[in-house]
Amino acid sequence: MSWLGLVMVVVFGYLAFKVAAVLLKGVFWVLVIVGIYWFASSLLGLPWFF
Repeated sequence: MSWLGLVMVVVFGYLAFKVAAVLLKGVFWVLVIVGIYWFASSLLGLPWFF
């Protein structure tokens, strides 16, 4: 494998980790918002999603 191939593997590996981190952070925030709504809906009498 040439040096260009090695550089591409390193760069794409780094980008894959960054994309995975962003996706996991998004999933975490969705869970936080749903949890807050679940807790607040029981206290405030708000309707549930389904």
